[in-house]
Amino acid sequence: MHDRELGDRKAILACAECRRSKIKCDRVFPCQSCIRRGCIGHTGTLAAVKGNVILATQAKRLENDVKSYQARINELEAALKARTGGSHPALHQSTLAAQDEPQLYTESNIDAVSDALGSLSIGPDSRAKYHGGSAASEVRSLDNENSWDNDDPTLTCHTVSPEIGELSRAFPMGLSSCPYSTVHLIQYLPPEAKALELVDVYYCNGATKLSPILRSDLMDSIVKPIYGLAGTASIYTIHAHQLSVFFAVLAAGELPDEESVQPTPLARHYYMLSRAAFSLKTIAREANAASVQALLIIIWYLRLSDPKSHEERWLLGGLCVRVSQAAKRDSAAWTRDEDEIERRRVLFWELFTFEAWQSMTTGRPPSMSIRHTNCRFPRDREPFLNSSGNFETGFDYWKLRYAATCLTLSLQHVFCANSPSYSILINVDKELRQSPIPEHLRCPVDASDADCSWSIDPAKASQQYCVSNIHECNLLYIHRSYFAQAMRAEPLDPLQHKYAFSVQAVYASARRLILGMQGLCFYHRSAARRQWFLWSSMFSGCIVLGALVIESTGCSLARDALSALELAGELFETTFGNARSPAITVSTYSLRITVRVFLNGPL
Repeated sequence: MHDRELGDRKAILACAECRRSKIKCDRVFPCQSCIRRGCIGHTGTLAAVKGNVILATQAKRLENDVKSYQARINELEAALKARTGGSHPALHQSTLAAQDEPQLYTESNIDAVSDALGSLSIGPDSRAKYHGGSAASEVRSLDNENSWDNDDPTLTCHTVSPEIGELSRAFPMGLSSCPYSTVHLIQYLPPEAKALELVDVYYCNGATKLSPILRSDLMDSIVKPIYGLAGTASIYTIHAHQLSVFFAVLAAGELPDEESVQPTPLARHYYMLSRAAFSLKTIAREANAASVQALLIIIWYLRLSDPKSHEERWLLGGLCVRVSQAAKRDSAAWTRDEDEIERRRVLFWELFTFEAWQSMTTGRPPSMSIRHTNCRFPRDREPFLNSSGNFETGFDYWKLRYAATCLTLSLQHVFCANSPSYSILINVDKELRQSPIPEHLRCPVDASDADCSWSIDPAKASQQYCVSNIHECNLLYIHRSYFAQAMRAEPLDPLQHKYAFSVQAVYASARRLILGMQGLCFYHRSAARRQWFLWSSMFSGCIVLGALVIESTGCSLARDALSALELAGELFETTFGNARSPAITVSTYSLRITVRVFLNGPL
């Protein structure tokens, strides 16, 4: 019995590589067997594999030794200084400089690196999810909440056949051997008048931010073939994924405008039909441009209807990129059809823009790179003619160009394998601020914007705030990790830290997000209320302002930060008083607590 226990103990003390190879180990780190076989270097490098008890023990022992030796050195230096009055050569600054260099693997530095890289959220069921340093605050705060759409998507108030339920559950890969066809979906087509009404709503609301399919293309290639000249529904001439695009547009168009962002039963019904139509043809064999369009509109529907579907949207976005890569990118060399070339260019850059921004807000590396594409920009479909008779870039074209230049630049900095120097960040910031914004897309936020004004058109005003929101959030996300390090090192006044520029940049962007939303609410309250995701991104600004208010009472920015927080709280309460959006509920509650703690002390 004792011999068996001794053998078990020896097996545990053996290094991981010897246990894996089932060879004798001398239980010395690093063991001679590993050195001879080249599995481990003479420096003692060992892969951190799961269950590596000897590595953890050795690291802990070395850490304790370093602390002990450092304490002993400090005692000896103090004694030497007391005896010699500090004149001994060993106490000169040049001799001690090496001790001031940042140490690897100290607890403080591990925390700094961890915060710079991102965070790990642990759910109640112990599921871990990684969020990078640029991840939006609302993504982290709502990550472990249950989704509204957590029920079976086939459970709606509209009766559907078992075949539709099976198809919907097979989304997004589809059925490899599908016994069904589009015939099973024809009975669920709405009357033509109802369909056209929802198409109009979609292009007035949702498609102003994400438009993977032009309205003319939708009408010519999908709607007209479905309803025909006589208005009789038929779906035999279109691909199943085109039908999925149609139902996804109807689902997005059916979403309510104001009272609640939760989807109506009919919106969920169309969403389920879109999934079912998509599953009729597996993307493993029949991926095409319509497949990408359908996935993007479904993702957009989820973004509008379920603020807590971050993970699902991120995964579907990655799949969407893979599907797009299976098709030709710029088809100019493959076809002479100018309209087809333009459609593909529009689709590619809409996907690129969406994926780049999703990467920034989730804090995860992008799936697409500007270096890997030869796709040209599409034509500017809606150039703006200003009062001087000159054309300015339209919103859609500006959005694509900004993603290709500024967002790409930010992503390269945020996800660089080797942490870039702070001077590089300053240069990135400079380039972002010098990026031109057309005059008609600028919105008045503070005194520096006196030469612009809000549009009387709600859709146009919404685009004005979107431009400001995209630009300010981009600046906020790239500076936020440096802001956090400055707050940790100089909590009373982070402006005294070497990253003071990032502190000021984060504060200014957060403040402009709030003041811009105040203007949009004043002139177009319903347009501001409809788009909860703009408020959700503003919540990220509120988080950093709250940190200044709570932690840095001695900072000159704290009082103005409190005023901006109070304004944000009022906007949340007055605009979303009875809204049932979890994102808005969490945001409003958090703001109330932040301001109340500062004014009245702990609750």
